[in-house]
Amino acid sequence: MDPKKLDYYYKKAKQDGHVARSVYKLEAIDQKFKLIKRGQTVMDLGAAPGSWTQYVAKKVGPKGRLFAIDLNPLNVAVPNNVDFFEEDINDLDCQRLLEQYSEFDLVVSDMAPQTTGIKDRDHFLSIELCMMALNVAKEVLKESGSFVCKYFQGSDEQSLIKASKKTFKTVKIYKPEASQKKSKELYLIAMNKA
Repeated sequence: MDPKKLDYYYKKAKQDGHVARSVYKLEAIDQKFKLIKRGQTVMDLGAAPGSWTQYVAKKVGPKGRLFAIDLNPLNVAVPNNVDFFEEDINDLDCQRLLEQYSEFDLVVSDMAPQTTGIKDRDHFLSIELCMMALNVAKEVLKESGSFVCKYFQGSDEQSLIKASKKTFKTVKIYKPEASQKKSKELYLIAMNKA
């Protein structure tokens, strides 16, 4: 993607009051796959700085609920339908969450590793995070629920796709326009939990 287009998404995020341009990636995913609906219960893994949280909270509306978690604090104020926890997803008590929220309709993960610049290493770390997110999704999603996660393209992506196909009826790979062309970033869209 040329720098003008990158500037476009960066400026658009500022104009629209979003903390990051990544919101347009989720918006594109949502427009294409129609995943987020009013009244849903959604989990946002790797929520900081908060642009996905803002988008989901607005889409699910006041009757929807959003559980957001990240190691870092959110840089946005959140409405009453959002519960944010600053902790590690490895510490999630899925059973307690199910008692509190019932089952979730959707789990989204924009988690990314601290990149090292070593492509293979960054790829494997991103797949590891996706597998963690997938395990959470398997535990908390209702039947027919959906899962979205970001990963960096590489040699191990088939293991993530295979693992997702064991739980979801439809699995797609998608690269939103707001992602840089040279970026290895892709999104796994897994729909209709069996």
